[in-house]
Amino acid sequence: MAGNIFINYRREESAHTAGRLHDSLAPKLGRNKLFMDVDNIPIGKDFDQYLKSQVAACDAMLTIIGPNWLAVKDETGKRRLDNPEDYVAIEIRAALARDIPVVPVLVDGARMPKMGELPDSLKLLANRQAVQVRHTNFNSDAETLVKRLREVLGYESPGRRWRVRAIGIAAVAVLLLLIGWGGYAFFRHTLEQGVEQLYRRAAEVEANRKVTVKAEQERQDAATAKEIAVLRLLDDVWSAAFSPEGSRIVTASSDKTARIWDAATAKEIAVLRGHDSALWSAAFSPDGSRIITASEDKTARIWTLEVEAKHLRMPLQ
Repeated sequence: MAGNIFINYRREESAHTAGRLHDSLAPKLGRNKLFMDVDNIPIGKDFDQYLKSQVAACDAMLTIIGPNWLAVKDETGKRRLDNPEDYVAIEIRAALARDIPVVPVLVDGARMPKMGELPDSLKLLANRQAVQVRHTNFNSDAETLVKRLREVLGYESPGRRWRVRAIGIAAVAVLLLLIGWGGYAFFRHTLEQGVEQLYRRAAEVEANRKVTVKAEQERQDAATAKEIAVLRLLDDVWSAAFSPEGSRIVTASSDKTARIWDAATAKEIAVLRGHDSALWSAAFSPDGSRIITASEDKTARIWTLEVEAKHLRMPLQ
């Protein structure tokens, strides 16, 4: 089906951004037109074969590139892009081989990779025009991306409008052959009215869509907020949450720690150490006396709010 878009991303680096971008594009391009492995792979299907078939069926690819995209390594210490069995590289290589539009989407301040930094099989990616999607301008950047995708896929091109008209003319010709010239005058008027109504209805639908998109953009732009403090960490922050009474904040970071902050002064109060890998989330208990953290090391831990924090190790299910 024309217009299918494959979202290529690396989970440990840009899963959150890829999911947010998917949810932003779905209402405008159609959820059934987008493919992400997390959402779309049917249960029981061979993961590798299904991914390859989806890349083969797509008409464009979005490649999400974060700050560490080039340097991510596997468990042996080798760069993943250099591994011929790396799924991200396999997907990009297949799309480049088909010469379909492959759009590098630069997120979190990432730069476009240079040709000399890419494996031989991916060097052509360096020649593809990239777009930026910034957290601070996410909605407007996503809207720009949608517009460019629609142009690339021919949704709004003059050629596509003429193809629609050509299909209508062909349908008229078939009907003429079926009914003969004797009924031409009768059916001509009916068909012209029907075609005119179809074009009028299509124009109304498109106009309503544009009004809805504009209204949503204006609503989002109208929602303003004033920054009152910045909590600065040395690595990616994956979650942040207020305590029930609102006086403290807990953050979870890729530096394997959770940190507690004074909400009024933005000063760090305590650091919770003990996880062996990046933390994905942290939250206060309803009474604010404990904190639970979840990590990539396959554990969740419960902490008491003491200066020397203790924890209870609990395997993730």
